[in-house]
Amino acid sequence: MGKITEKKPKKSLTGKDRLLQLLAKAKEKGRTLSQLLSKKNKKEDQKLLLELIGENKVVELSKKYYAPEYAPNIETVADRIEKTLNSIFTASEKPLEYKPISKAQLQKKCPNCPEILFEEALDCLIADKIIIPLRIGKIRYFLPMALFKDNEKNGPSLTSLDPKKIYNAYIQLLSEQNYGNFSHVSIASLQNKTGIDLDLLHHWLLEQSKKGLAHLFEGDWALAPKEEKEAALHFQGKRFLRVKLEQPNNEPV
Repeated sequence: MGKITEKKPKKSLTGKDRLLQLLAKAKEKGRTLSQLLSKKNKKEDQKLLLELIGENKVVELSKKYYAPEYAPNIETVADRIEKTLNSIFTASEKPLEYKPISKAQLQKKCPNCPEILFEEALDCLIADKIIIPLRIGKIRYFLPMALFKDNEKNGPSLTSLDPKKIYNAYIQLLSEQNYGNFSHVSIASLQNKTGIDLDLLHHWLLEQSKKGLAHLFEGDWALAPKEEKEAALHFQGKRFLRVKLEQPNNEPV
């Protein structure tokens, strides 16, 4: 009968080695504090974790911990945001038909993007003209710039439009209104006053919206006349009848 060798139980790692092993296994996902600390030695583990951070062997970002080689940075977060947006939106529709995505919604769809890096990565993508920020009320929404580049080939060109003509028409319409406390006008009246193609005007208003220079208002759809409804800008699932414009120097027109 052969000799039976007794298997020795594997020695479990403790202390810093255990923490480093957990982070190495987590890779890009990282670990939260509760996932790292053992139930029996929470205080000791937390002390060791702080020491590892001080030794640059662990990276902490927005309450998550990573091995340095797997820690996200601005470039990786920006890349994830861009890929996420491109996976959500396709170029088969016009940009105006899209429902832009808010920062909160976008962040939920972007895996492993720490809050501390997310805002800065967005700013980089905006500066590089990879994504477009749009403001409706106090909330910022985003669309990939690629949508507009793809549609520029078949859509109207904004270069043929004279912004001064629109601003002058806007000022005239304000002066003609019977109620002086309103600083917005109907998109229909703006189109009639300027004679600009409606699709072109919609595209221009969308461009100004992303710069914070055009503020869209839904108005009262039930009371709006037919011509105002026909000129409405359909955007983010809403129907905008009116607009307030600001000059590029951010002073009201």
